[in-house]
Amino acid sequence: MTTPILLILLVSASTIFANPPPLPLQIDLSSTFEQDASPSPHLLAGVRLSQDVVPLHYNLQLRPIVNLPLDDPQQFTAPGEVTIRLQVVTPTNNVTLHANDMDIDFTNVQVRIVGTSISIRVLTHSTNPTMATYTLILEEELGTVLNYDVTIPFLAKVGNRLSGLYRSSYRNEAGNQVWLATTQFQKPGARLAFPCFDEPNFKSTFNISIGRPDGYHSLSNAPILETVPIPGLEGWFWDHHATTVRMSTYLIAIIVSDFIAVEAAPELSNYDVKAWGPPTLTSNATAGFAATSAAAIPDFSAGAMENWALNTYRLNYLLFIDGETTQNEKWGIARVFAHEISHHWFGDLVTCDWWNDLWLNEGFASYMELLAENATGFDVEAMDRYPLDKFQVAMAYDVGPNTGPVHHNDTTIVNSQPSTIIYQKAASLIRMMQGFLSEETFIAGIRNYLRTHAYSNTVQDNLFAELQNQAELDGTLVDYTVKQIMDTWTIETGFPIVQVTWFPDSILFRHEKFSLNPPPWDPTATQEAGVWYTPIAYTQGSSPDFSSASWVPKFWFEPGTQNQTKILDVATDEWIVVNPDARSYFRTIYCSHFIALLITQLGVDHTVISSNTRGQLIDDYFKVFPTKGWENAQIENALDLTRYLDKEDNTAVWIAVFNNLRPINQYLVDAPFYDTFKTYLLSKITPVLDRLGWEQNNGADTPTKIILRSQLLDWACSLGSPNCNSVAESYAVQLASGVGVPADLQPVIFCKSVSISDSLNLPNQFAVKQYLLEQYQGATRAERFTIFVNALACDSTDYVEMWLNLTTSGASPFSSEHTTTFINRLAASPQNRDVIITYFTDNLERIINTLGETIIGNVVSTMAGYTSGETESARINIFIMRALEVVTNGAVRNSLNNSINTLSTNRAWVADFGAKIGIWLQ
Repeated sequence: MTTPILLILLVSASTIFANPPPLPLQIDLSSTFEQDASPSPHLLAGVRLSQDVVPLHYNLQLRPIVNLPLDDPQQFTAPGEVTIRLQVVTPTNNVTLHANDMDIDFTNVQVRIVGTSISIRVLTHSTNPTMATYTLILEEELGTVLNYDVTIPFLAKVGNRLSGLYRSSYRNEAGNQVWLATTQFQKPGARLAFPCFDEPNFKSTFNISIGRPDGYHSLSNAPILETVPIPGLEGWFWDHHATTVRMSTYLIAIIVSDFIAVEAAPELSNYDVKAWGPPTLTSNATAGFAATSAAAIPDFSAGAMENWALNTYRLNYLLFIDGETTQNEKWGIARVFAHEISHHWFGDLVTCDWWNDLWLNEGFASYMELLAENATGFDVEAMDRYPLDKFQVAMAYDVGPNTGPVHHNDTTIVNSQPSTIIYQKAASLIRMMQGFLSEETFIAGIRNYLRTHAYSNTVQDNLFAELQNQAELDGTLVDYTVKQIMDTWTIETGFPIVQVTWFPDSILFRHEKFSLNPPPWDPTATQEAGVWYTPIAYTQGSSPDFSSASWVPKFWFEPGTQNQTKILDVATDEWIVVNPDARSYFRTIYCSHFIALLITQLGVDHTVISSNTRGQLIDDYFKVFPTKGWENAQIENALDLTRYLDKEDNTAVWIAVFNNLRPINQYLVDAPFYDTFKTYLLSKITPVLDRLGWEQNNGADTPTKIILRSQLLDWACSLGSPNCNSVAESYAVQLASGVGVPADLQPVIFCKSVSISDSLNLPNQFAVKQYLLEQYQGATRAERFTIFVNALACDSTDYVEMWLNLTTSGASPFSSEHTTTFINRLAASPQNRDVIITYFTDNLERIINTLGETIIGNVVSTMAGYTSGETESARINIFIMRALEVVTNGAVRNSLNNSINTLSTNRAWVADFGAKIGIWLQ
């Protein structure tokens, strides 16, 4: 029998035209995956349950109550009973398990010998709220020959939180609030719902019976076998779900709701796939894409298994709303599904033994998501996004103060490792392993890993051992073992930088630890050598190859080795690319000889170099030059790499460019050559938009074209392209005639239409600003609110004071949250800076009385981020001093002082690099 995948939505003319800075239109997935319910690490320091007894099976009855009046004392409670079958490993009279924030009916707790009517008396019961444990001390010692059933009646809470068993709600068509119960048990949240052994290596099977009222239904990890009335409770029923596979407690999911389902076409999969959501929101039009995407995910050729998962998603990662959901968001939906369904293998089937190896779950799911999405046929150039979405995100975080290792050696705490490290960095390291082992060896080793450890738990050494065994069979890794190599990457933080220097008869490779604050470059000094086993692969201009064959290392750097000289057959006019296709987790910088050849190649035919390599090359140079610690990484090199961009049509490369240019654009807004800088960028962006078309062609555009256009158009409008005005006017005319603007272009078109609204003469006396305000008032989704608020904040400078009067008077047309968003967006436009400073200076106390002190810190922080001129900085600093005389909130005062530092940092950056950029632009 196959088990359905259930995808659940949780509801949770003298006018100065303001050209606000470009928005980061790419979807941010950094926080869309599993949000754990970890307590503070110190709460569980040094505490692991004893392995004297282990659970074999649970019979769980749970009756979440969410359909009573709010003042009923039973509302949001969950009476239940669990019977846990125990196997004794070491004789003991102590049974300790987890229970958190619940009432246990001690008088009715029973311990019986399985297969008999013999009970063992409980001498004492005790709970430890700090450690979230419940302990039974028994009259007799439990022996290893017999198994035992422990039955525990309890009363849990349907909590007002986002962990354990908790409540959520939505509004029905009548506007009434409809409550539901749902769960989030990672990590560790199951103990908030029922007494259990709530550690990942205590795997068991489960029979779950869920009590629910008439009109509701229940969902869990296995299908319903039967439904029977609950004796003595009229209108209530037990849904008895089938026995689950062997699984960890944190993977259990329970839903009690009145949701409805949309089912994927049966021919897409050999199992049922359904997307569930509120009746007011769920239909084939909204949830069909979710169900279809989930059904299309392949099984990764990893061996057959039952798909027992009940996955839960936020609203914006489940529903596709025609006319509102962008292609970027649609891509994000498919990607999140791919990630979660990958967990059926990496996390569900094979589970990390403890949370210090959570990367074995999350890293693999992150690694697989783009492969899986690529296999579905949804055309978003998924495979081009690995460096963008994994490497570049991970590297930016991995050099910061909050980074940590992928693998922790401490197995006594529920640690909270940075999500960027266990998701993006771990995925990057897995992809690196695929590169140096070869794809065939890697896939075969992963299959063996999954088969060997199915329905069990692993540590990272288990993975390394399976890959090592396969590598030895295939003869693909002979210099070092997988464990030798990967321990240096999973236990150490950070990553190396490799410099490549040409000599007439050889090439010097230099291997060092990358740092944001390295010592000044000194070729005679010994820098900190890399501490990693680093694979060095490369390809050459005479025979460029970016296929999997080019990923195989030509040689390795060992930990502590800084320089290696190689005699290579490279012609004087021949470039070399190290780390082809950006497979390995390090940055690469080239000497002036090689970077000049690469820039020339990009100008002649950039497609010779793979898109992954192009994007990573740009990211490497733009991230390294500000450190001033490497001789061959100059800002001129980074800028030279942008010369070819008028020929670039790859979405991921352009997003990498924009990610790196966004802070530079902010630094330069006060520079005397800023107009020249904008003209240069427009000279690269405009030809690409000319090829794509400035307006969306729904019949001919692929998703990648739609996404690329929205990115380019956002920048073109921000930079003041006259073409953007024409496009915005064209769409505004359509809007006035009742024709909607394509969802992907709405943020840009709405913004630009507002900024030029005084010059528009639209049919039917259509007023763009009034239309957007009405759309805001009728919106229901957070994403829609943001679009309309940001667009209205694009109004010309002539109206800024009017908007400030309106939004700070207590009669704002926006909610308090969106009022803050609106004013911050106004503050992001340097054209508005003087008006805002004057207005806030003159009305500081009144604004604080109306909106609170936080708005002051927010606005100043936003303006400071877009200010680098001496005069402009001085004016903001004067206002900060004035604000500090009034503001008493400690966090706001800290924010204001941080803004002083931001202004200083911005000026220092311009002092270091501004003149160089100005000369380069000439």
